Amino acid sequence: MARKFHYVYRITNTLMGMHYYGVRSSIVTPYEDLGYTYFSSSLNMEFINDQKINAKNYKYKVIKLFLDRTTANVFEERLHDKFDVKNHEKFYNRVNASSPLFCGGNKEAHQKQSKTINSKEWKNTKGVEKSKKLSNSLKKTFGNISWKSTKGIEKIKNQIRTFNNKQWIEEVGVKRGKRISNALQKTLNNSDWIEKVGLNKYRKQSVSYKNTINSEEWKSTKGVEKSLKISISLKDQWKTRDEETKKQTSKKISNSLKETFRKMGGKPPANCKRFCIFDSDRNVVEEIYGNFVGVCKNKGYPMVAFKRSISSGGKIKFIKETTTKSYFNKYIKYEGWYAREICKETSNG
Repeated sequence: MARKFHYVYRITNTLMGMHYYGVRSSIVTPYEDLGYTYFSSSLNMEFINDQKINAKNYKYKVIKLFLDRTTANVFEERLHDKFDVKNHEKFYNRVNASSPLFCGGNKEAHQKQSKTINSKEWKNTKGVEKSKKLSNSLKKTFGNISWKSTKGIEKIKNQIRTFNNKQWIEEVGVKRGKRISNALQKTLNNSDWIEKVGLNKYRKQSVSYKNTINSEEWKSTKGVEKSLKISISLKDQWKTRDEETKKQTSKKISNSLKETFRKMGGKPPANCKRFCIFDSDRNVVEEIYGNFVGVCKNKGYPMVAFKRSISSGGKIKFIKETTTKSYFNKYIKYEGWYAREICKETSNG
């Protein structure tokens, strides 16, 4: 004899905010039955047909599973009594499960069952045993290879279709995402959580991250890849920046380098190039470490002329004869100036 699944369920019309509580026994698991082959025991055919036509407007939930139908019936009665579903404007149910109209007049039997199930003694003994049996039974069903390869795959496919549905995303998915996001924010912003959990979690992640990036294996593989990605990303960002932002960035870098060299006793690293810009009287106007082009753009120096001057060892000065008329007129105040790359400490050309 095929095993039966007994469960209490709720069907919700998400557009109208209406509900239906019911009880069901099926030979397949509730998650394959409810909303797929079964749409409630209601006699309201308009409600039944609307579920089949506008399935996206309905949400199906298995409230609880039971080992026998009697226990499931009693639980359904409790829900019907709690909400008084037959008189409630937000329920499709036309009668309460505990009423004589629903249970065939055997009201005393149902009351007796209800008292038994609600007693503490029953919950602590038989209730626990039944729950364990039901849990083990479900595990065997869901762990069965035959079920996984047939019913399990169908269930997953149906869920994927639902989650990929545009209307579901707009009406349900976004709201659900917001609720989860708000709940997470409340948790993360809670001072008690931060002190008890957050700090410990952060410390563990920090130690783990340090151990990872300090390992030789990571440096030689992931570290190199990450550095390249960052380098490419920075180059792309630099290209999209406006001239004013580039000038400000170059100025910050130049000032940062100067401060670093000052702390080192004024001596730049051995691999850092040093340039000097001289005026027409051979006085040093500017000392530049490394980023020569950036400083020239930032200060408004005739960069092209100074680069030619550097390549000639400081012999070509910025005068009318060494450049075009328009370029010279643009930077006329720098007439006679020149630049050199300095290998040794010096203050003049």
